[in-house]
Amino acid sequence: MREGTTGHTFLVLGAGLSGLSCGIGLLEAGHDVTILEKEQSAGGLCRSFRANGFTFDYGPHFLFGPGIKTALKENIVPSFDIPLINRNGERILARDRLFKFPFEPKNILKHMEKTRMLPVLIDLVASHSFRKAVPASNLEEWIINAVGNKIYDYICLSDYVKKLYGLSPREVSPKWGEQKLKFLSRWRNNSLLVMALNALKEDKKLQKQIVSYPPSGIDAIPGKLAERYAELGGKIIFSSPVAAIRERHDCVEVTGLNNRTFSAEYLISSIPLTELLNNTSSGSDKINSGLIMQLRHRKTVFFLLYFNAPRVMNYQCIYFTQPDYLFRRVTEFRNLSSSMSPAGKSSLCVEVTCNEKEVIDTSLDKVHALLKQLDKSGHFNIKDFSHYDILDVPNTYPVYTVDYMDVIKKALDCLKSYKRIISFGRQGLFFYNTMNNSIMQGYALGQSFGSKHDFSCIKDDHYNNHAALLN
Repeated sequence: MREGTTGHTFLVLGAGLSGLSCGIGLLEAGHDVTILEKEQSAGGLCRSFRANGFTFDYGPHFLFGPGIKTALKENIVPSFDIPLINRNGERILARDRLFKFPFEPKNILKHMEKTRMLPVLIDLVASHSFRKAVPASNLEEWIINAVGNKIYDYICLSDYVKKLYGLSPREVSPKWGEQKLKFLSRWRNNSLLVMALNALKEDKKLQKQIVSYPPSGIDAIPGKLAERYAELGGKIIFSSPVAAIRERHDCVEVTGLNNRTFSAEYLISSIPLTELLNNTSSGSDKINSGLIMQLRHRKTVFFLLYFNAPRVMNYQCIYFTQPDYLFRRVTEFRNLSSSMSPAGKSSLCVEVTCNEKEVIDTSLDKVHALLKQLDKSGHFNIKDFSHYDILDVPNTYPVYTVDYMDVIKKALDCLKSYKRIISFGRQGLFFYNTMNNSIMQGYALGQSFGSKHDFSCIKDDHYNNHAALLN
């Protein structure tokens, strides 16, 4: 325990946004905290790759709205100061046409073929008059209830979901729509009159899509959190993957690399839920043997393409829904910040999502196939391509199958049986979460362990609150 502390000892698994912010909250509450991180640096999925003056984030990440910047600076990291930028350079390519993303009715109608407009409007009225009242049993029904069959088919949303999850939207839980497609919730929940009025103000709204983004790359955010955590006396032990976790009557023991064992009174885990369940001996005999198999993730293979040109496309990011494109999303980070590549040069981050054990062809021939498709779209200047790198990143997306709710409820029952362990965060609860929520929820969890805390009560409240989000 650190000199001068009178609290308890905590181990935190994972130095991502959730783990770091929780560690800060615990330290401020007077406890002794050590974070174990399997990688050699902090950040989790909020990480950046650097090579020869180029910076690539692990996909485009943002802190949404000006409020989170103020909350961070006032409550968590006093030195936190990240510039605000306009998030208006995202597009979605469908039917070989570009639409603003997140898409809105006015923009879709403006850019689609005029002959399609009337059927789309009629279908949209039908969706709000009849389908809205019918509970959705899968993601396809949830989206159609929001935008109607015509827009669902026109934007090729079914094909996009298949790229992301490898499943038909009929096999995906509607909970994914509620969590990931929040912009469509406005379509579901508003009347047509409200939607029409909002559409008239769409351009102004899009101009106000303000996000915080560090000019040096997204890993500056976990970097600032790690600095604050260290200032408060916290310790991070890197290159420490978890091999085994054991609950004792008065502590929790974690065995890491080279059989090194760490011990603390309590453990808070932000690592993938499947890893926690697999490695915790006290719970492994309490769960259905097939439970862990049902909690599947998708991984993302990032093709990092380098160009000897100052710009490759005119947008920050383009989503590709059509099935004939091999990739799901393409980002030019220089269009977010000029410091993301050397002067006169730029890059593209091309994302292919696949199953965790799937082997993706990353040869030069495959890269040339990707370049050919980029060129075919008409939105990229690929003639000055130079070379490429590959990032293979696991656990990027939890797979929400239609029986997701039943599986998670069983997992929560298992987690509740642990006496000294709490699992939390995007990975730890198998729950899609924004960067904003990961930071603030992690910090709030750490702060909840004040001087008069009751671990059991906090644990129960934590899981009950999460269960409420699932209903």
